[in-house]
Amino acid sequence: MHHRLTLFPLLLTCVLALLHCGSDSGKDGSASPSLPGPNNGNNSGGDITLSPNADLNGRYVQTVRIDGNSFTASAPGEDIEITFVANGLSNVKQFEFRLRLDPAAAFDLTASSFVPLQPFIAPPVSIERTEDGLWRTGGASVTRVVEGEATLGTLKLKTGNGFNADTQVRVQVDFFSVGPSFSDRDDYNSSDLKMGVVINE
Repeated sequence: MHHRLTLFPLLLTCVLALLHCGSDSGKDGSASPSLPGPNNGNNSGGDITLSPNADLNGRYVQTVRIDGNSFTASAPGEDIEITFVANGLSNVKQFEFRLRLDPAAAFDLTASSFVPLQPFIAPPVSIERTEDGLWRTGGASVTRVVEGEATLGTLKLKTGNGFNADTQVRVQVDFFSVGPSFSDRDDYNSSDLKMGVVINE
C-alpha cells in the first residue's frame, strides 16, 4: 500500500511534465453545422501527400505508422479510431502528437479522446487544442522504458454536427516528439513525417 501511495505523486508529476510546454488549451472544439472541405487554403500542410507510415531513423524511434486501411463515417456521433504504432523504440518513456484536422469542425473535441496503451498513460485532458488550432495529445510511462515495437495508443474521433457520408477530412500529423524524458526527446515536424489519413477518401 505504501508503494502505491508513493507512486501516485510520481505518476502525476510525469504526466503533468508531458504538458509542461505549450499548454495552450481551452478552445472549444465542438462542431459547426457548416463543414467546408479539406485543403481550403488555410491548412499549411495541405500540399503534402499523406502516408500512413513515416520512416524517422532517430535516436529513439525508427518508424511510426497508422494502423488500418480506410477510415469512414457517415453521420454525427460516430467514432473514427486511428491507432498509432511505433517500431524501433529505444529508451522511450514519453511521446506527443499534434494533429492538424481540416476541417477541424467535423469533429467534437470534447467527445473525442486519446487512449494510450499500457504502460503509457494519458495526461489529465487526453486531447487539448493549441492556440494555432492543432489537436495535441500524448502519453507517458512511469513504470518502465519501452523498447522495440509498441502500440502507442488510439485516437478516438467523434464526428460532429453536420457530418455526413460526403464529408471529407484530412487528419495530418503535424508534429511528433518521442524520448526518455521531457527534456530529452527527438522532434519531427510535418515535413519530416508527411503522415496522416483522409477520412471518407
